[in-house]
Amino acid sequence: MKTIEEYITLSKTMKNTSAGGSPAYNFEDGTVLVKYSIPKKYNMSPRENEEEIAKIANKKNEKGVRTPKHYAIKRVEEGDDLVCYVLQERAKGNIYSSYTVFGDAQKQLEMQLKIYNMPFDHYVKYVQDLCELFNMGLELKAKNIFYDSDIKNGGFTFIDLLEYQETPINPCSIKEILILKGYLASIFMTPRIKSYDQSATEYEYKKSEELYYRTFQKVLYAMERVLPSFNQYKRWIFRSLPKDMLEFYNERGIISNDLSLTDLECLTFDKIVDIIVDDSIEKIASGKYTYSQIIVNEIRIELAAWGLNDAWLYHNKRQTNRENCEDDYEFRSECHHEIEQLTIEIFERKLNSISAIKNEFIKNAQIEMQEKYKKEENKKILD
Repeated sequence: MKTIEEYITLSKTMKNTSAGGSPAYNFEDGTVLVKYSIPKKYNMSPRENEEEIAKIANKKNEKGVRTPKHYAIKRVEEGDDLVCYVLQERAKGNIYSSYTVFGDAQKQLEMQLKIYNMPFDHYVKYVQDLCELFNMGLELKAKNIFYDSDIKNGGFTFIDLLEYQETPINPCSIKEILILKGYLASIFMTPRIKSYDQSATEYEYKKSEELYYRTFQKVLYAMERVLPSFNQYKRWIFRSLPKDMLEFYNERGIISNDLSLTDLECLTFDKIVDIIVDDSIEKIASGKYTYSQIIVNEIRIELAAWGLNDAWLYHNKRQTNRENCEDDYEFRSECHHEIEQLTIEIFERKLNSISAIKNEFIKNAQIEMQEKYKKEENKKILD
């Protein structure tokens, strides 16, 4: 292997092989040189944490996780730019974007079938590796994923990690399990026929949807194999699935028709609401968030991340009636709005009850909340 300086020199006359994003240069010895750059005028370093990321990525690689080994990093100035060169192992297999053939539904189905038929060990390894890389700043775009179809040594490889948190997934966290489910599902959407692909017939589109459901069924089996806590949280996962997918699994006896929350699950639900409310108070106390940011965005985001907005559809205290909604989309939207408003009310009661704490940010939030209600009351009077 050459020095990184030698690879940099060679790259000056080479073709950029990147599928998008930062330039990359492939070498015959199985290495790739990636060039990250930022204009000096922004006073920022490109890939500021790359040295730390490389160390942890190499630890993961040594454990057998399919993320490329990093060999060397070189920071230089080139003209008006600051540049971070990263020399690393080239990912094996084909870039995942090559499994998308937009405009040819038949070929797209063939690609999707290849992924569906990959060895089950590849599914298991895929789940294991995403659990290991869970806190490493995954950006699961098709350009950052490679798939090697070799039966014995193949599988998915993940590149371009953005964080250096070594800790793997917490298998006892509903929130992290649901985020993982989202990661796992998103990858298998890549070879799926898109609804706006006019080359697909209704039959081909439905066939693609069925393949996606069957593929994700294998993902669920792989999750069960990898995560000892899967059976404890699987009903939370099922509640987060779209209606069509649930119906597909119900018809085949894969999951139970009744996803209503049990008494124990209702207690868990309430505890998570308390966690979201307490975290919201802490966010305000830190000075990093305002009252408006909490009620407009943060509570909604956290309810979705913890799966409570979807679980509310099956809660015995839900007031929204499915029969009063035009379709499933309206029903889900109304339910999500209902639990969001209920959580905001709990948050506001707690915020209003805080008096002993001398925190200017809490006081400002209380004033902002009171002013909001005064405006709403005045509006009612005027109306």
